[in-house]
Amino acid sequence: MLKNKILQAYYNEICLDKDLLSYCSSRNRKYPSSFLYKSLKVLSFSKPKYIVFSFLSKTYSKIWYVLYIYVFFRFLLSLFSGQERLLKTDKNIGFIFSIKTIKDISLTKISPILHINLNYKGVAKYCLMKDKYKAFILSIRVINEVRLLKKKEEKLIYSSLKLHLNDIYLVSMYVFLLLRMEKSGVDRVIANGHYQRWSFLASHISMDKFTLVQHGKVKNDIVFKFKFGTINELFCFNAQSYEYFSNYYQVRSFNYVKQHVKLTKMQDSYKKRIFIASTPVSVEAELSFIERFYEKTKGLDVAIYVKIHPLFEYKDQFNNVLDKVSFITDIYPYVDMMVTHGSSLGDEYLAMGQEVCFLQNYNRMEDAANHVHNCIFS
Repeated sequence: MLKNKILQAYYNEICLDKDLLSYCSSRNRKYPSSFLYKSLKVLSFSKPKYIVFSFLSKTYSKIWYVLYIYVFFRFLLSLFSGQERLLKTDKNIGFIFSIKTIKDISLTKISPILHINLNYKGVAKYCLMKDKYKAFILSIRVINEVRLLKKKEEKLIYSSLKLHLNDIYLVSMYVFLLLRMEKSGVDRVIANGHYQRWSFLASHISMDKFTLVQHGKVKNDIVFKFKFGTINELFCFNAQSYEYFSNYYQVRSFNYVKQHVKLTKMQDSYKKRIFIASTPVSVEAELSFIERFYEKTKGLDVAIYVKIHPLFEYKDQFNNVLDKVSFITDIYPYVDMMVTHGSSLGDEYLAMGQEVCFLQNYNRMEDAANHVHNCIFS
């Protein structure tokens, strides 16, 4: 059962990559056609990093049996990691990807929470020796199963699975840690990944304890190969988000949370300002919008502020418009118009009385640029 659930989690990640590639694009590069693997992150790579990744992925695909050695090496390293036990007072466990995860989870007001970093060192620290051994055996079984799929699966899916298996030992340790939490008196297993393998597995293994916190926009039409399990407690932004999550999961209960964004008045001399909250999947649309809006407002004393998504590296894709925009990092500015393709940040700006233009509502960026121009100069 565990082997099958892990494989199903990987299959669903491939479906997620396929969906992302269906609506995201890049002017600087095309995604490799030979596999589906972390498409959002790969497309956000800088050009040198993208070239290196393409070379390494193609090489790995030819010699991927080295994964057995890599898993064994990871297993040995985990045996020497520091050991910490879950205490009886550790009732709420939050699995952490980044600082953003901690901020998202804090919106639930659940306290206290034991944060476990979702990486090899963080998970291994809370696994017993027998958990690590079982995880090693499970990893080998999953790899063997994928090998058998070579003649059964289409080439694209088989190639994709081989790449996704790079973290199989971490995923296997995570599974056994979830199983132990089922018996240890933990009340909540908390995560903020909407559809990733971690949430898929928690929704099937820890269904009575799984708490999911929304971290961004939820897409409602992704076609997954396998059904997700149960969310015992969902923290989401609004009724629409609840409806969308319910398309994938069985949701037992839900609460609304609100992101806290503090707006900053810009200390500049511009008469008009717009703010573009960028996402890696919408760079093409954003660049098109910037060029068209800039042409319409040339000489009108307008500032175009752009905030790159903090979790991805794709600023280089804006090289052709560097003379037209100003980049900001740690602030959210007061502006005459906030522009985003479909980020949940747009909903936050609307809630604070700011004008917002959602690029996803326009087939032509010319029309979006006209709309923003007319609004701020009306």
